[in-house]
Amino acid sequence: MAPLTAEQYEDFVLKLKIKAADGTSQIRRVRLPRIADAAGNVSYDELVGLVVTFTFPAEETSPGNFDCTLTYFDEDEDTVTIASTTELADAVEQFVDKKVLRISTEVKRKKSAKASTPQTTQTPQPSSSGTTDRGTSTQPDNLEVNLQNVLESFASVVVTAVSALEKGLAA
Repeated sequence: MAPLTAEQYEDFVLKLKIKAADGTSQIRRVRLPRIADAAGNVSYDELVGLVVTFTFPAEETSPGNFDCTLTYFDEDEDTVTIASTTELADAVEQFVDKKVLRISTEVKRKKSAKASTPQTTQTPQPSSSGTTDRGTSTQPDNLEVNLQNVLESFASVVVTAVSALEKGLAA
């Protein structure tokens, strides 16, 4: 399948049902050219980045830190997942006559991704010795962040242990 160019479908609209972290939903209307890559081709990665930004508008987000599920109902009323540019292009082509594709979204943080807030987000800085701090420094400004990471890891281990214990007791 040839790449789907945004120019071909300039009037095509995606209606994104964005499910926010607090459980509320909103509909965002996006023209297809808005999710084009640098070459002008419709891009799944651009769509995911936009969906993550819509879901967490107050945060600096990186799509790689999230699991994003995009689904739509095809002409047979089956729920179909979009997980690639090829699948996105196929979905658009199914609805080309209607010029609208309705996509439901769900975005969750990956378990390894930490919530970034302006207070704790730090860019690695070269130290006076010329090496880059990779978040392992015990300098006072990094100590709080490192402690938070350790506590979050510990909490995850405790939750897993309690879950395993509950399953063992239920058996």
